[in-house]
Amino acid sequence: MTTIHERVSLRLTRDEVLARLADRAFVAWRGEANSALRSDLVEHRVTPAEVVIRSTATIGADWLPGKVAAAASALPTITRIETWDLASGTGRTEFSGFGVPASASAVMRIEPAQGRSGAPDGCLLAHQVRLRVDLPFVGGLVEKALAGRIAETLRIESGLYDSYRPDPTRPDLDPQ
Repeated sequence: MTTIHERVSLRLTRDEVLARLADRAFVAWRGEANSALRSDLVEHRVTPAEVVIRSTATIGADWLPGKVAAAASALPTITRIETWDLASGTGRTEFSGFGVPASASAVMRIEPAQGRSGAPDGCLLAHQVRLRVDLPFVGGLVEKALAGRIAETLRIESGLYDSYRPDPTRPDLDPQ
Protein backbone atom coordinates (compact mmCIF):
# COMPACT_ATOMS: atom_id res chain seq x y z
CA MET A 1 0.00 0.00 0.00
CA THR A 2 1.19 3.50 -0.86
CA THR A 3 0.04 6.68 0.88
CA ILE A 4 0.16 9.98 -0.98
CA HIS A 5 0.13 13.26 0.97
CA GLU A 6 -0.54 16.51 -0.90
CA ARG A 7 -1.05 19.89 0.77
CA VAL A 8 -1.53 22.97 -1.38
CA SER A 9 -1.81 26.55 -0.10
CA LEU A 10 -4.68 28.54 -1.59
CA ARG A 11 -5.51 32.24 -1.46
CA LEU A 12 -9.19 31.34 -0.97
CA THR A 13 -10.78 30.82 2.42
CA ARG A 14 -12.35 27.51 3.42
CA ASP A 15 -15.83 28.91 2.74
CA GLU A 16 -14.77 30.10 -0.73
CA VAL A 17 -13.38 26.65 -1.58
CA LEU A 18 -16.61 25.00 -0.40
CA ALA A 19 -18.61 27.49 -2.49
CA ARG A 20 -16.53 26.52 -5.55
CA LEU A 21 -17.21 22.83 -4.89
CA ALA A 22 -20.95 23.61 -4.73
CA ASP A 23 -20.73 25.48 -8.07
CA ARG A 24 -21.41 23.08 -10.95
CA ALA A 25 -19.71 25.42 -13.43
CA PHE A 26 -16.49 25.40 -11.42
CA VAL A 27 -16.48 21.63 -10.98
CA ALA A 28 -17.02 21.07 -14.73
CA TRP A 29 -14.28 23.60 -15.55
CA ARG A 30 -11.92 22.02 -12.98
CA GLY A 31 -12.20 18.71 -14.84
CA GLU A 32 -11.67 20.30 -18.25
CA ALA A 33 -8.77 22.50 -17.14
CA ASN A 34 -6.63 19.90 -15.36
CA SER A 35 -3.78 19.29 -17.80
CA ALA A 36 -2.59 16.18 -15.90
CA LEU A 37 -5.91 14.34 -16.29
CA ARG A 38 -8.92 15.88 -17.97
CA SER A 39 -12.20 14.52 -16.63
CA ASP A 40 -15.89 14.69 -17.44
CA LEU A 41 -18.44 15.65 -14.84
CA VAL A 42 -21.08 12.92 -14.58
CA GLU A 43 -22.97 14.03 -11.46
CA HIS A 44 -22.96 17.11 -9.24
CA ARG A 45 -25.39 17.01 -6.33
CA VAL A 46 -25.61 19.65 -3.62
CA THR A 47 -27.69 19.26 -0.46
CA PRO A 48 -27.66 21.47 2.65
CA ALA A 49 -25.16 19.04 4.23
CA GLU A 50 -22.87 17.89 1.41
CA VAL A 51 -21.62 18.06 -2.15
CA VAL A 52 -21.27 14.86 -4.17
CA ILE A 53 -19.21 14.96 -7.37
CA ARG A 54 -18.83 12.00 -9.72
CA SER A 55 -16.47 12.27 -12.66
CA THR A 56 -14.73 9.98 -15.13
CA ALA A 57 -11.44 10.22 -16.96
CA THR A 58 -9.46 7.99 -19.30
CA ILE A 59 -5.90 7.64 -18.10
CA GLY A 60 -3.05 7.77 -20.56
CA ALA A 61 -0.66 4.93 -21.25
CA ASP A 62 2.02 7.02 -19.51
CA TRP A 63 0.23 6.44 -16.20
CA LEU A 64 1.34 2.80 -16.18
CA PRO A 65 4.73 1.13 -16.56
CA GLY A 66 5.46 0.40 -20.23
CA LYS A 67 4.98 -3.38 -20.13
CA VAL A 68 1.71 -3.08 -18.20
CA ALA A 69 0.37 -0.43 -20.59
CA ALA A 70 1.42 -2.54 -23.60
CA ALA A 71 -0.44 -5.55 -22.20
CA ALA A 72 -3.66 -3.57 -21.70
CA SER A 73 -6.28 -4.04 -24.43
CA ALA A 74 -7.69 -0.55 -23.80
CA LEU A 75 -6.82 2.44 -21.64
CA PRO A 76 -8.80 2.34 -18.40
CA THR A 77 -11.43 4.85 -17.35
CA ILE A 78 -11.19 6.02 -13.76
CA THR A 79 -14.35 6.88 -11.87
CA ARG A 80 -13.94 9.33 -9.00
CA ILE A 81 -16.64 10.01 -6.41
CA GLU A 82 -15.97 12.92 -4.04
CA THR A 83 -18.23 13.60 -1.07
CA TRP A 84 -17.62 16.88 0.80
CA ASP A 85 -19.17 17.66 4.19
CA LEU A 86 -20.09 21.36 4.07
CA ALA A 87 -20.14 21.83 7.86
CA SER A 88 -16.66 20.46 8.54
CA GLY A 89 -14.83 21.17 5.27
CA THR A 90 -13.74 17.54 5.06
CA GLY A 91 -14.34 14.97 2.38
CA ARG A 92 -13.65 11.54 1.10
CA THR A 93 -13.02 10.20 -2.39
CA GLU A 94 -13.26 6.73 -3.86
CA PHE A 95 -11.43 5.93 -7.10
CA SER A 96 -12.13 2.86 -9.23
CA GLY A 97 -11.40 1.48 -12.67
CA PHE A 98 -7.62 1.70 -13.02
CA GLY A 99 -7.58 -1.20 -15.47
CA VAL A 100 -5.53 -3.26 -13.03
CA PRO A 101 -6.56 -4.78 -9.68
CA ALA A 102 -6.23 -1.56 -7.71
CA SER A 103 -8.12 0.36 -5.07
CA ALA A 104 -7.70 3.94 -3.98
CA SER A 105 -9.46 6.19 -1.52
CA ALA A 106 -8.72 9.60 -0.09
CA VAL A 107 -9.62 11.84 2.78
CA MET A 108 -9.50 15.59 2.24
CA ARG A 109 -9.45 18.56 4.57
CA ILE A 110 -9.67 22.28 4.07
CA GLU A 111 -7.58 23.87 6.83
CA PRO A 112 -7.09 27.55 7.62
CA ALA A 113 -3.63 28.84 6.77
CA GLN A 114 -1.99 31.22 9.21
CA GLY A 115 -0.56 34.47 7.90
CA ARG A 116 2.38 36.30 9.42
CA SER A 117 0.11 38.14 11.84
CA GLY A 118 -1.38 34.86 13.05
CA ALA A 119 -4.69 35.69 11.35
CA PRO A 120 -6.16 33.24 8.81
CA ASP A 121 -4.70 33.83 5.37
CA GLY A 122 -6.33 31.62 2.78
CA CYS A 123 -6.40 27.89 3.41
CA LEU A 124 -4.61 24.62 2.84
CA LEU A 125 -6.24 21.92 0.75
CA ALA A 126 -4.93 18.59 2.03
CA HIS A 127 -5.35 15.15 0.44
CA GLN A 128 -4.27 11.82 1.85
CA VAL A 129 -4.69 9.07 -0.73
CA ARG A 130 -4.25 5.36 0.00
CA LEU A 131 -3.46 3.30 -3.08
CA ARG A 132 -3.12 -0.45 -3.33
CA VAL A 133 -2.34 -2.50 -6.44
CA ASP A 134 -2.75 -6.29 -6.20
CA LEU A 135 -0.61 -7.63 -9.03
CA PRO A 136 2.03 -10.29 -8.46
CA PHE A 137 5.59 -9.14 -9.17
CA VAL A 138 4.69 -5.73 -10.68
CA GLY A 139 2.17 -4.37 -8.14
CA GLY A 140 4.74 -2.14 -6.45
CA LEU A 141 5.90 -0.74 -9.80
CA VAL A 142 2.33 0.02 -10.88
CA GLU A 143 1.59 1.57 -7.47
CA LYS A 144 4.61 3.85 -7.73
CA ALA A 145 3.67 4.95 -11.25
CA LEU A 146 0.04 5.62 -10.31
CA ALA A 147 1.01 7.41 -7.08
CA GLY A 148 3.23 9.87 -8.93
CA ARG A 149 0.52 10.67 -11.47
CA ILE A 150 -2.21 10.98 -8.80
CA ALA A 151 -0.03 13.38 -6.78
CA GLU A 152 0.67 15.50 -9.87
CA THR A 153 -3.03 15.57 -10.79
CA LEU A 154 -4.04 16.68 -7.27
CA ARG A 155 -1.41 19.46 -7.22
CA ILE A 156 -2.59 20.84 -10.56
CA GLU A 157 -6.25 20.49 -9.61
CA SER A 158 -5.74 22.28 -6.28
CA GLY A 159 -4.10 25.23 -8.03
CA LEU A 160 -7.19 25.63 -10.21
CA TYR A 161 -9.28 26.82 -7.25
CA ASP A 162 -7.38 30.13 -7.15
CA SER A 163 -7.29 30.64 -10.92
CA TYR A 164 -10.99 30.08 -11.69
CA ARG A 165 -12.96 32.99 -13.10
CA PRO A 166 -16.68 32.40 -13.75
CA ASP A 167 -17.59 32.76 -17.42
CA PRO A 168 -20.97 34.50 -17.73
CA THR A 169 -21.11 33.65 -21.46
CA ARG A 170 -21.43 29.89 -20.80
CA PRO A 171 -25.07 29.23 -19.90
CA ASP A 172 -24.46 25.48 -20.35
CA LEU A 173 -22.35 25.60 -17.16
CA ASP A 174 -24.92 27.50 -15.13
CA PRO A 175 -24.80 26.24 -11.53
CA GLN A 176 -28.60 26.18 -11.27
